[in-house]
Amino acid sequence: MRRPVVAVIGGGVTGLGAVVTIEEAAGDQIRTVLFESSTRLGGVIRGGKLGGVYVEDGPDSFIERDGYMLEWCRRLGIEDRLTEPAIFGALIYDGRAIRPMPAGSLFGIPPSAHAARRSGLVSFRGALRALGDHVLPGPLKGPDVSVESYLTGRLGREVVERMVDPLLAGARSGDVGSLSLAAALPDIDRIARSRRGVMRGIRRGARSTGAELPRFRSFDKGMPVLVRALSDHCRRADVRVGEAVTRIERSGKTFVVRSGTRRLRADAIIIATPAPHALGLLTPVLPDAVPILATVEHASVAVVSLLYAQGRDALPESGSGVLIPSSAERVVSACTFYSRKWPVSDPGGDALVLRAVVARDPAGVLDHDDRSLSKVVDGDLREVLGLRAPAASARVTRWSEALPRYEVGHLDRMRELDAIMATAPGIALAGSSYGGPGIPDCLRSGSAAATRILSHVLG
Repeated sequence: MRRPVVAVIGGGVTGLGAVVTIEEAAGDQIRTVLFESSTRLGGVIRGGKLGGVYVEDGPDSFIERDGYMLEWCRRLGIEDRLTEPAIFGALIYDGRAIRPMPAGSLFGIPPSAHAARRSGLVSFRGALRALGDHVLPGPLKGPDVSVESYLTGRLGREVVERMVDPLLAGARSGDVGSLSLAAALPDIDRIARSRRGVMRGIRRGARSTGAELPRFRSFDKGMPVLVRALSDHCRRADVRVGEAVTRIERSGKTFVVRSGTRRLRADAIIIATPAPHALGLLTPVLPDAVPILATVEHASVAVVSLLYAQGRDALPESGSGVLIPSSAERVVSACTFYSRKWPVSDPGGDALVLRAVVARDPAGVLDHDDRSLSKVVDGDLREVLGLRAPAASARVTRWSEALPRYEVGHLDRMRELDAIMATAPGIALAGSSYGGPGIPDCLRSGSAAATRILSHVLG
Protein backbone atom coordinates (compact mmCIF):
# COMPACT_ATOMS: atom_id res chain seq x y z
CA MET A 1 0.00 0.00 0.00
CA ARG A 2 1.14 3.54 -0.77
CA ARG A 3 2.24 5.44 2.29
CA PRO A 4 0.38 8.72 2.90
CA VAL A 5 2.42 11.73 1.81
CA VAL A 6 2.57 14.96 3.82
CA ALA A 7 4.12 18.02 2.19
CA VAL A 8 5.62 20.62 4.53
CA ILE A 9 6.24 23.96 2.85
CA GLY A 10 8.87 26.10 4.57
CA GLY A 11 12.12 24.94 6.14
CA GLY A 12 12.35 27.37 9.02
CA VAL A 13 12.01 26.35 12.66
CA THR A 14 8.24 25.95 12.23
CA GLY A 15 8.47 23.56 9.30
CA LEU A 16 11.35 21.61 10.82
CA GLY A 17 9.43 21.25 14.08
CA ALA A 18 6.43 19.92 12.13
CA VAL A 19 8.58 17.31 10.37
CA VAL A 20 10.21 16.14 13.61
CA THR A 21 6.78 15.82 15.26
CA ILE A 22 5.47 13.72 12.37
CA GLU A 23 8.52 11.45 12.36
CA GLU A 24 8.44 10.92 16.11
CA ALA A 25 4.75 10.05 16.07
CA ALA A 26 4.38 8.11 12.82
CA GLY A 27 7.84 6.79 11.93
CA ASP A 28 7.75 5.02 8.55
CA GLN A 29 3.96 5.15 8.30
CA ILE A 30 4.12 8.52 6.54
CA ARG A 31 6.35 9.90 3.83
CA THR A 32 7.20 13.53 4.59
CA VAL A 33 8.51 15.92 1.94
CA LEU A 34 9.94 19.25 3.12
CA PHE A 35 10.21 22.12 0.64
CA GLU A 36 12.50 25.11 1.28
CA SER A 37 12.83 27.78 -1.40
CA SER A 38 16.20 29.10 -0.21
CA THR A 39 19.50 27.23 -0.30
CA ARG A 40 19.52 26.49 3.44
CA LEU A 41 17.26 25.47 6.29
CA GLY A 42 16.53 27.53 9.38
CA GLY A 43 14.61 30.55 8.15
CA VAL A 44 15.64 33.65 10.10
CA ILE A 45 18.19 31.70 12.15
CA ARG A 46 21.59 32.15 10.61
CA GLY A 47 24.86 33.96 11.27
CA GLY A 48 28.36 34.61 10.04
CA LYS A 49 31.72 36.15 10.80
CA LEU A 50 32.50 39.80 11.45
CA GLY A 51 36.07 40.66 12.36
CA GLY A 52 36.79 37.00 12.98
CA VAL A 53 33.98 36.45 15.49
CA TYR A 54 30.54 34.89 15.04
CA VAL A 55 27.48 37.16 14.94
CA GLU A 56 23.84 36.18 14.58
CA ASP A 57 21.98 37.66 11.61
CA GLY A 58 18.61 36.78 13.10
CA PRO A 59 17.45 36.18 16.69
CA ASP A 60 20.39 35.74 19.07
CA SER A 61 18.34 33.97 21.76
CA PHE A 62 14.92 32.69 22.76
CA ILE A 63 12.80 33.17 25.86
CA GLU A 64 12.32 30.18 28.15
CA ARG A 65 9.00 30.56 29.95
CA ASP A 66 7.14 27.36 30.68
CA GLY A 67 9.64 24.58 30.02
CA TYR A 68 8.35 23.91 26.50
CA MET A 69 11.59 24.92 24.80
CA LEU A 70 13.64 23.05 27.36
CA GLU A 71 11.69 19.88 26.58
CA TRP A 72 12.45 20.33 22.88
CA CYS A 73 16.15 20.67 23.69
CA ARG A 74 15.98 17.40 25.63
CA ARG A 75 14.26 15.64 22.73
CA LEU A 76 16.89 16.93 20.33
CA GLY A 77 19.81 16.07 22.61
CA ILE A 78 21.11 19.63 22.91
CA GLU A 79 20.11 20.49 26.48
CA ASP A 80 23.77 20.42 27.55
CA ARG A 81 24.58 23.04 24.92
CA LEU A 82 22.27 25.70 26.35
CA THR A 83 23.87 28.92 27.51
CA GLU A 84 22.77 32.32 28.80
CA PRO A 85 23.94 35.89 28.23
CA ALA A 86 26.94 36.91 30.31
CA ILE A 87 25.07 40.07 31.16
CA PHE A 88 21.48 41.11 30.64
CA GLY A 89 19.57 44.31 31.19
CA ALA A 90 17.86 46.82 28.95
CA LEU A 91 18.85 50.47 28.79
CA ILE A 92 16.84 53.22 27.14
CA TYR A 93 18.08 56.28 25.30
CA ASP A 94 15.73 59.18 26.04
CA GLY A 95 17.19 61.59 23.50
CA ARG A 96 19.69 63.02 25.97
CA ALA A 97 21.10 60.18 28.05
CA ILE A 98 21.08 56.40 28.42
CA ARG A 99 19.12 55.23 31.44
CA PRO A 100 18.38 51.77 32.89
CA MET A 101 15.00 50.11 32.53
CA PRO A 102 13.63 49.76 36.09
CA ALA A 103 14.16 46.33 37.63
CA GLY A 104 10.99 44.24 37.57
CA SER A 105 9.62 45.91 34.44
CA LEU A 106 7.60 43.74 32.07
CA PHE A 107 7.50 44.68 28.38
CA GLY A 108 8.59 48.19 29.33
CA ILE A 109 5.86 48.61 31.96
CA PRO A 110 7.44 49.63 35.29
CA PRO A 111 6.50 47.81 38.50
CA SER A 112 5.64 51.14 40.13
CA ALA A 113 5.39 54.86 39.44
CA HIS A 114 8.25 55.37 41.88
CA ALA A 115 10.49 53.02 39.88
CA ALA A 116 9.65 54.87 36.67
CA ARG A 117 10.52 58.24 38.20
CA ARG A 118 13.70 56.97 39.85
CA SER A 119 14.95 55.70 36.48
CA GLY A 120 14.85 59.25 35.10
CA LEU A 121 12.86 58.09 32.08
CA VAL A 122 9.71 59.98 33.06
CA SER A 123 9.18 63.34 34.68
CA PHE A 124 7.64 63.91 38.10
CA ARG A 125 4.40 64.77 36.33
CA GLY A 126 4.61 61.58 34.26
CA ALA A 127 5.16 59.47 37.39
CA LEU A 128 2.24 61.20 39.09
CA ARG A 129 0.04 60.37 36.10
CA ALA A 130 1.10 56.70 36.31
CA LEU A 131 -0.38 56.57 39.80
CA GLY A 132 -3.76 56.68 38.08
CA ASP A 133 -3.30 52.95 37.54
CA HIS A 134 -4.14 52.46 41.23
CA VAL A 135 -7.44 54.36 41.21
CA LEU A 136 -8.88 53.89 37.72
CA PRO A 137 -11.65 51.32 37.26
CA GLY A 138 -10.68 47.79 36.27
CA PRO A 139 -10.26 45.03 35.21
CA LEU A 140 -10.39 45.46 31.44
CA LYS A 141 -13.55 44.11 29.82
CA GLY A 142 -14.87 43.85 26.31
CA PRO A 143 -13.12 43.37 22.97
CA ASP A 144 -9.45 43.65 22.16
CA VAL A 145 -7.81 47.08 22.42
CA SER A 146 -4.54 48.57 21.26
CA VAL A 147 -1.45 48.59 23.46
CA GLU A 148 -1.44 52.38 23.34
CA SER A 149 -5.07 52.96 24.25
CA TYR A 150 -4.99 50.65 27.26
CA LEU A 151 -1.60 51.59 28.69
CA THR A 152 -1.95 55.31 28.00
CA GLY A 153 -5.29 55.24 29.81
CA ARG A 154 -3.77 53.45 32.79
CA LEU A 155 -0.26 54.90 33.00
CA GLY A 156 -0.16 58.04 30.89
CA ARG A 157 1.54 58.97 27.66
CA GLU A 158 5.05 59.44 29.06
CA VAL A 159 5.37 55.86 30.26
CA VAL A 160 4.09 54.53 26.94
CA GLU A 161 6.26 56.74 24.72
CA ARG A 162 9.46 56.53 26.76
CA MET A 163 9.37 52.98 28.12
CA VAL A 164 6.90 50.72 26.28
CA ASP A 165 7.37 52.02 22.75
CA PRO A 166 11.16 51.47 22.57
CA LEU A 167 10.84 47.89 23.79
CA LEU A 168 8.11 46.98 21.29
CA ALA A 169 9.74 48.71 18.31
CA GLY A 170 12.40 46.03 17.98
CA ALA A 171 10.50 43.06 19.39
CA ARG A 172 7.17 43.56 17.63
CA SER A 173 7.99 46.16 14.97
CA GLY A 174 4.63 47.79 15.30
CA ASP A 175 2.99 51.08 16.10
CA VAL A 176 1.68 50.83 19.67
CA GLY A 177 -1.40 52.68 18.43
CA SER A 178 -2.45 49.69 16.29
CA LEU A 179 -0.79 46.74 18.06
CA SER A 180 -3.22 44.31 19.68
CA LEU A 181 -2.84 44.08 23.45
CA ALA A 182 -4.14 40.50 23.48
CA ALA A 183 -1.89 39.26 20.65
CA ALA A 184 1.26 41.34 21.08
CA LEU A 185 1.30 41.36 24.91
CA PRO A 186 -0.80 38.38 26.05
CA ASP A 187 0.75 38.41 29.55
CA ILE A 188 -0.30 42.03 30.03
CA ASP A 189 -3.75 41.35 28.59
CA ARG A 190 -4.27 38.56 31.17
CA ILE A 191 -3.23 40.90 33.97
CA ALA A 192 -5.47 43.66 32.60
CA ARG A 193 -8.51 41.36 32.51
CA SER A 194 -7.98 39.83 35.93
CA ARG A 195 -6.71 42.71 38.08
CA ARG A 196 -7.56 46.33 38.69
CA GLY A 197 -4.08 47.75 38.12
CA VAL A 198 -1.45 46.55 35.69
CA MET A 199 1.58 47.60 37.79
CA ARG A 200 0.20 45.88 40.89
CA GLY A 201 -0.53 42.82 38.74
CA ILE A 202 3.07 42.70 37.52
CA ARG A 203 4.41 42.88 41.08
CA ARG A 204 2.02 40.26 42.43
CA GLY A 205 2.61 37.97 39.46
CA ALA A 206 6.37 38.05 40.01
CA ARG A 207 5.96 37.36 43.73
CA SER A 208 3.49 34.51 43.28
CA THR A 209 5.47 32.66 40.62
CA GLY A 210 8.95 33.55 41.80
CA ALA A 211 9.85 33.73 38.12
CA GLU A 212 12.68 35.71 36.70
CA LEU A 213 11.10 37.48 33.76
CA PRO A 214 12.22 36.91 31.13
CA ARG A 215 14.94 34.26 30.89
CA PHE A 216 16.89 34.40 27.65
CA ARG A 217 18.77 31.35 26.38
CA SER A 218 20.95 30.41 23.42
CA PHE A 219 23.50 27.70 22.58
CA ASP A 220 27.25 27.39 22.92
CA LYS A 221 27.76 27.80 19.16
CA GLY A 222 24.83 30.09 18.51
CA MET A 223 21.24 29.57 17.45
CA PRO A 224 22.16 27.45 14.37
CA VAL A 225 22.77 24.62 16.87
CA LEU A 226 18.98 24.34 17.10
CA VAL A 227 18.58 24.23 13.32
CA ARG A 228 21.21 21.53 12.91
CA ALA A 229 19.62 19.43 15.66
CA LEU A 230 16.17 19.74 14.10
CA SER A 231 17.58 18.92 10.66
CA ASP A 232 19.40 15.85 12.01
CA HIS A 233 16.10 14.57 13.41
CA CYS A 234 14.43 14.78 9.98
CA ARG A 235 16.06 11.46 9.13
CA ARG A 236 13.28 9.93 7.06
CA ALA A 237 12.06 13.10 5.35
CA ASP A 238 12.70 13.95 1.72
CA VAL A 239 14.24 17.41 2.24
CA ARG A 240 14.26 19.56 -0.90
CA VAL A 241 16.36 22.66 -0.32
CA GLY A 242 16.36 25.29 -3.04
CA GLU A 243 12.99 24.11 -4.34
CA ALA A 244 10.17 26.65 -4.13
CA VAL A 245 6.53 25.57 -4.18
CA THR A 246 4.74 27.68 -6.77
CA ARG A 247 1.21 26.29 -6.64
CA ILE A 248 -1.10 23.90 -4.81
CA GLU A 249 -4.06 22.27 -6.55
CA ARG A 250 -6.80 19.92 -5.45
CA SER A 251 -7.02 16.50 -7.06
CA GLY A 252 -10.01 14.68 -5.62
CA LYS A 253 -9.26 14.00 -1.97
CA THR A 254 -5.56 14.73 -2.41
CA PHE A 255 -3.41 17.67 -3.54
CA VAL A 256 -0.88 18.35 -6.22
CA VAL A 257 2.12 20.38 -5.07
CA ARG A 258 3.97 22.05 -7.93
CA SER A 259 7.59 23.18 -7.60
CA GLY A 260 9.14 24.32 -10.85
CA THR A 261 8.75 21.49 -13.35
CA ARG A 262 8.15 18.88 -10.63
CA ARG A 263 4.87 17.82 -9.08
CA LEU A 264 4.08 15.85 -5.93
CA ARG A 265 0.80 14.21 -5.01
CA ALA A 266 0.21 14.76 -1.30
CA ASP A 267 -2.49 13.59 1.06
CA ALA A 268 -2.01 16.60 3.32
CA ILE A 269 -0.09 19.87 3.42
CA ILE A 270 1.40 22.02 6.16
CA ILE A 271 2.12 25.58 5.03
CA ALA A 272 4.83 26.88 7.38
CA THR A 273 5.56 30.18 5.64
CA PRO A 274 4.62 33.79 6.48
CA ALA A 275 1.03 34.78 5.72
CA PRO A 276 1.83 36.80 2.55
CA HIS A 277 3.30 33.69 0.91
CA ALA A 278 0.67 31.33 2.34
CA LEU A 279 -2.02 33.58 0.90
CA GLY A 280 -0.85 32.93 -2.66
CA LEU A 281 -0.67 29.17 -2.13
CA LEU A 282 -4.13 28.93 -0.53
CA THR A 283 -5.95 31.03 -3.14
CA PRO A 284 -6.66 28.10 -5.53
CA VAL A 285 -7.61 25.57 -2.82
CA LEU A 286 -9.16 27.53 0.05
CA PRO A 287 -10.17 31.01 -1.18
CA ASP A 288 -12.31 31.70 1.90
CA ALA A 289 -9.10 31.99 3.97
CA VAL A 290 -7.54 34.62 1.72
CA PRO A 291 -9.33 37.76 3.05
CA ILE A 292 -8.28 36.97 6.62
CA LEU A 293 -4.70 36.13 5.69
CA ALA A 294 -4.49 39.43 3.85
CA THR A 295 -5.06 41.29 7.13
CA VAL A 296 -1.86 39.91 8.69
CA GLU A 297 0.73 42.56 7.90
CA HIS A 298 4.48 42.05 8.18
CA ALA A 299 7.35 44.50 8.60
CA SER A 300 10.69 44.34 6.88
CA VAL A 301 13.74 44.85 9.10
CA ALA A 302 17.49 45.01 8.76
CA VAL A 303 20.10 43.74 11.20
CA VAL A 304 23.35 45.69 11.01
CA SER A 305 26.33 44.38 12.98
CA LEU A 306 29.35 46.67 13.29
CA LEU A 307 32.89 46.07 14.48
CA TYR A 308 34.59 48.97 16.26
CA ALA A 309 38.35 48.75 16.70
CA GLN A 310 38.06 51.04 19.73
CA GLY A 311 35.23 52.05 21.99
CA ARG A 312 34.70 49.40 24.62
CA ASP A 313 35.17 52.06 27.31
CA ALA A 314 32.40 54.17 25.78
CA LEU A 315 29.70 51.65 26.67
CA PRO A 316 27.64 52.15 29.83
CA GLU A 317 28.98 50.20 32.78
CA SER A 318 25.95 47.88 32.86
CA GLY A 319 23.36 46.55 30.46
CA SER A 320 23.37 44.31 27.40
CA GLY A 321 21.86 46.81 25.00
CA VAL A 322 20.02 50.05 24.46
CA LEU A 323 16.49 50.65 23.16
CA ILE A 324 15.58 53.84 21.32
CA PRO A 325 12.04 55.30 21.38
CA SER A 326 10.32 56.64 18.26
CA SER A 327 10.42 60.13 19.74
CA ALA A 328 14.24 60.14 19.48
CA GLU A 329 13.83 60.11 15.67
CA ARG A 330 16.63 57.63 15.04
CA VAL A 331 16.85 54.94 12.39
CA VAL A 332 18.07 52.38 14.93
CA SER A 333 15.35 51.02 17.23
CA ALA A 334 17.57 48.71 19.29
CA CYS A 335 21.28 48.02 19.71
CA THR A 336 22.79 45.00 21.46
CA PHE A 337 26.24 45.26 23.03
CA TYR A 338 26.86 41.96 21.32
CA SER A 339 30.42 41.15 22.38
CA ARG A 340 29.54 42.01 26.01
CA LYS A 341 26.36 39.95 25.98
CA TRP A 342 28.04 36.94 24.30
CA PRO A 343 31.73 36.79 25.33
CA VAL A 344 32.35 34.00 22.79
CA SER A 345 32.05 36.78 20.19
CA ASP A 346 34.46 39.16 21.93
CA PRO A 347 37.08 40.36 19.40
CA GLY A 348 39.47 41.20 22.25
CA GLY A 349 41.39 44.30 23.27
CA ASP A 350 39.47 47.56 23.10
CA ALA A 351 37.37 46.32 20.15
CA LEU A 352 33.67 45.57 20.38
CA VAL A 353 30.82 44.32 18.25
CA LEU A 354 27.46 46.09 18.25
CA ARG A 355 24.33 44.69 16.64
CA ALA A 356 21.60 47.13 15.59
CA VAL A 357 18.03 46.52 14.46
CA VAL A 358 16.46 48.88 11.93
CA ALA A 359 12.72 48.34 12.30
CA ARG A 360 11.51 51.86 11.54
CA ASP A 361 11.75 53.22 8.04
CA PRO A 362 10.43 56.80 8.02
CA ALA A 363 12.89 58.00 5.39
CA GLY A 364 13.12 54.83 3.31
CA VAL A 365 16.55 53.88 4.67
CA LEU A 366 15.83 50.19 4.15
CA ASP A 367 16.01 50.92 0.43
CA HIS A 368 19.61 52.15 0.77
CA ASP A 369 22.43 49.88 -0.32
CA ASP A 370 24.33 48.03 2.41
CA ARG A 371 27.15 50.55 2.59
CA SER A 372 24.82 53.54 2.91
CA LEU A 373 22.60 51.79 5.46
CA SER A 374 25.53 50.77 7.65
CA LYS A 375 26.85 54.34 7.50
CA VAL A 376 23.52 55.74 8.74
CA VAL A 377 23.39 53.14 11.53
CA ASP A 378 27.00 53.89 12.47
CA GLY A 379 26.14 57.56 12.75
CA ASP A 380 23.20 56.84 15.07
CA LEU A 381 25.26 54.58 17.33
CA ARG A 382 28.19 56.97 17.55
CA GLU A 383 25.90 59.80 18.64
CA VAL A 384 23.88 57.71 21.09
CA LEU A 385 26.85 55.92 22.66
CA GLY A 386 29.52 58.57 22.23
CA LEU A 387 31.82 56.41 20.10
CA ARG A 388 34.73 58.43 18.74
CA ALA A 389 35.79 56.50 15.65
CA PRO A 390 33.62 55.04 12.88
CA ALA A 391 33.06 51.31 12.52
CA ALA A 392 35.90 49.35 10.97
CA SER A 393 33.55 46.91 9.20
CA ALA A 394 29.90 45.99 9.02
CA ARG A 395 27.63 43.07 8.24
CA VAL A 396 24.14 43.84 6.88
CA THR A 397 21.27 41.36 6.75
CA ARG A 398 17.84 42.24 5.42
CA TRP A 399 14.69 40.37 6.33
CA SER A 400 11.79 41.12 4.00
CA GLU A 401 8.34 40.93 5.60
CA ALA A 402 9.87 39.05 8.53
CA LEU A 403 8.09 40.43 11.60
CA PRO A 404 4.30 39.97 11.87
CA ARG A 405 2.32 42.95 13.11
CA TYR A 406 -0.51 41.77 15.32
CA GLU A 407 -3.05 44.52 14.93
CA VAL A 408 -6.15 45.01 17.07
CA GLY A 409 -8.54 42.09 16.67
CA HIS A 410 -5.82 39.70 15.47
CA LEU A 411 -6.81 36.80 17.74
CA ASP A 412 -10.49 37.11 16.74
CA ARG A 413 -9.47 36.95 13.09
CA MET A 414 -7.29 33.92 13.79
CA ARG A 415 -10.27 32.17 15.38
CA GLU A 416 -12.24 32.87 12.19
CA LEU A 417 -9.33 31.49 10.20
CA ASP A 418 -9.26 28.34 12.36
CA ALA A 419 -12.95 27.78 11.63
CA ILE A 420 -12.30 28.06 7.91
CA MET A 421 -9.27 25.76 8.10
CA ALA A 422 -11.43 23.18 9.89
CA THR A 423 -13.43 22.81 6.66
CA ALA A 424 -10.22 21.68 4.93
CA PRO A 425 -8.75 19.04 7.28
CA GLY A 426 -5.96 18.18 4.83
CA ILE A 427 -4.36 21.64 5.07
CA ALA A 428 -2.78 23.30 8.10
CA LEU A 429 -1.14 26.68 8.61
CA ALA A 430 1.70 27.26 11.05
CA GLY A 431 4.22 29.95 11.92
CA SER A 432 4.80 33.32 13.49
CA SER A 433 2.09 35.04 11.45
CA TYR A 434 -0.63 33.46 13.52
CA GLY A 435 0.23 32.86 17.17
CA GLY A 436 3.49 34.34 18.43
CA PRO A 437 6.79 35.45 16.89
CA GLY A 438 9.28 33.70 19.21
CA ILE A 439 11.23 30.51 18.50
CA PRO A 440 9.21 28.50 21.08
CA ASP A 441 5.99 29.87 19.55
CA CYS A 442 7.06 28.67 16.11
CA LEU A 443 7.95 25.19 17.35
CA ARG A 444 4.65 24.96 19.21
CA SER A 445 2.75 26.08 16.11
CA GLY A 446 4.55 23.64 13.81
CA SER A 447 4.04 20.76 16.22
CA ALA A 448 0.33 21.55 16.64
CA ALA A 449 -0.14 21.65 12.85
CA ALA A 450 1.63 18.30 12.52
CA THR A 451 -0.60 16.74 15.19
CA ARG A 452 -3.70 17.95 13.36
CA ILE A 453 -2.48 16.57 10.04
CA LEU A 454 -1.53 13.24 11.62
CA SER A 455 -5.07 12.91 12.94
CA HIS A 456 -6.44 13.53 9.44
CA VAL A 457 -4.04 11.24 7.58
CA LEU A 458 -3.94 8.33 10.00
CA GLY A 459 -7.51 8.64 11.21
